[in-house]
Amino acid sequence: MALEIRKCQLRSIRRQAKLTQAELCIRLRFLGIDVKPAYISNLENNRGTPASHLLLKALSIIFDRPMDDFYTYRW
Repeated sequence: MALEIRKCQLRSIRRQAKLTQAELCIRLRFLGIDVKPAYISNLENNRGTPASHLLLKALSIIFDRPMDDFYTYRW
């Protein structure tokens, strides 16, 4: 049985940090991840999953949270 990504928690985490999607993109660029606010919106609305684990790692650095916090999962 495979692990399945269920729901993205990025929006609530980002809002708690009082960051806009554009501000998050700027911070991600400093870590070498070049994404647009529309991509962040797609993730937040569960219209895709991160293209690489590096994005999750960068988010965990920016928000000082474990990578597991950004999605709920199920078996």
